[in-house]
Amino acid sequence: MRPGFPGPAGSEDPSPAHRPSRWRSALRWGERILFIVLLIFLAEQLGPRFTAWTGIGPSFAPVERLEEGFPPAVGLDGFALPAERVEAAGDGVRVITFWATWCRVCSWELPALQRVHDDLAHRGVEVLALSIDQEGPGVVLEYRERRGFTLPMAMAAAGSREAFGGIPGIPTTFIVDADGVIHHRIVGASGPGTIRRAAERLLDDG
Repeated sequence: MRPGFPGPAGSEDPSPAHRPSRWRSALRWGERILFIVLLIFLAEQLGPRFTAWTGIGPSFAPVERLEEGFPPAVGLDGFALPAERVEAAGDGVRVITFWATWCRVCSWELPALQRVHDDLAHRGVEVLALSIDQEGPGVVLEYRERRGFTLPMAMAAAGSREAFGGIPGIPTTFIVDADGVIHHRIVGASGPGTIRRAAERLLDDG
């Protein structure tokens, strides 16, 4: 049979040009799946930051509000913090971040939290960085002194992460109003000015 001419009825043309391009079809499906995965990743990463910046969209938090005034925590002096310890004055916006001294992204995020503490504490914004370091408060005290931080820090206690519905990684930041409603959850670096903008908006709305 000459190339380019159909064979007898019922026979298949074995030439590569006429074979089904299964690998091309598989490649197209792979590209579609990769595109969908990329969209999901971008939504998970950018969605919370967009919501915190604009106030438009869901909180992305597993739970809607804190059942108690504040999640369980232990001060760097080793004593448990009472729930009323972090009752903020005025409008009572709380910014609570889970972090660790060994976390590189946390080392980028803490200066932004320090600025929020410095600039908005007098307006009633309470910032608290809850460390999950297993070595105890000693490593946190050393880290805090070495980096020159003055924002409140404490150790996450049993049940603190569960109070927020768990955390997928660190740093994870929650922005909570005076009624305990969780307005925002941001996993990873928040981006320039994002936490400050969200806190200020809650102050203005309150």
